[in-house]
Amino acid sequence: MSVLKVLEKMTQEFEVAGSRSPRRDAELILSCALNCEPTELYGSKSSSCVDVLTPVQSLKIQKLSERRQRGESIAYILGYRDFYKSRFLVGPGVLVPRPETEHILEWSVEFYPVEKPLRILDLGCGSGCIGLSLLKEFSKSQLSAVDISQEALFYAKKNAGVLNLKDRVTWFLGSAQQFAEIHSGTQGFDLIVANPPYIDPMDPDVEPGVRLFEPSEALFSGDGGLEAIKEFSLSALSLLAPGGYFLMEIGGGQRLMLESWLRNQWREEIEVSFLKDYSGYHRICVVSWASQRGKGIEVSHG
Repeated sequence: MSVLKVLEKMTQEFEVAGSRSPRRDAELILSCALNCEPTELYGSKSSSCVDVLTPVQSLKIQKLSERRQRGESIAYILGYRDFYKSRFLVGPGVLVPRPETEHILEWSVEFYPVEKPLRILDLGCGSGCIGLSLLKEFSKSQLSAVDISQEALFYAKKNAGVLNLKDRVTWFLGSAQQFAEIHSGTQGFDLIVANPPYIDPMDPDVEPGVRLFEPSEALFSGDGGLEAIKEFSLSALSLLAPGGYFLMEIGGGQRLMLESWLRNQWREEIEVSFLKDYSGYHRICVVSWASQRGKGIEVSHG
């Protein structure tokens, strides 16, 4: 069978299976199996892809296709996910980076001078996509990366090596609370970032493939999804230096509940604002000490 016929067939199969991007998934899997760029699938003269598949190639493609049809992330199948300006290795046991998380990077780069030496803390670092991306932008900074998952830290350390950043990272295996207890009373961090698990386990809108294949401890949290958010907030604010900022990704409908809880905990001691994602949801919570009020941060309160 020709490459283009296989491409059409896979696209139809992925669409039936519920993929949100069936054509792109088919292109990525085919190009991965044939060791070429997706654009080369369409028969340019410089193409390194074959016109007709061999039995061995067909079998490899079939196996990869079946994994995608079962709902496994295309990132796990390929072994990587592009995030912000870099490529991050991922696999079972580590959360797949999402585009909405890039808002943390966009805000940080816009607000802080890139030459500023920052002490950065990444709580629940996962693949390292947030913290390591920050290190690439802020070349004079140091990162402490924390995660409770051995598998996640395995990938984060691999990514730090690939990006030539491992000499600027300190790793910690444990919870945000454990890290905060150990570092209580030490010099605070200038920038703390976090993408905690914030999905209610009973949420019916979670894709079956996400629920089945991605690590539940990185996705789901009790108390309507707020349990880990509260733990991360308590830990982060105990470590936040004067003049520093804590940026945390949250669920699309959690803004009001989180802001109320934060106000009850710290009253007028903190300044709380929110950044919207491209869909209009309040996606990133920005917290600083109230002494920072009036610094001219342009974020949404609405």
